[in-house]
Amino acid sequence: MVRGARDAQGKRGAPGVDGRNGRDGRDAARITDWVVNRENFSATPVMSDGSRGATLDLRLLFERYHAETT
Repeated sequence: MVRGARDAQGKRGAPGVDGRNGRDGRDAARITDWVVNRENFSATPVMSDGSRGATLDLRLLFERYHAETT
């Protein structure tokens, strides 16, 4: 079998439109609310997709602030 000559490559097209929040077109989840636990000094973000983010343990932060300001 004999192959013919390869044609020249055509011009590259313009890039497509990016998604609203990211190249894959999906919206990035964002924080819409917080669940605050005053008993153990923690806060958990509630995301726009209904999931919950990682809980922030704030006790050490408040203890240090208190120690530095009293």
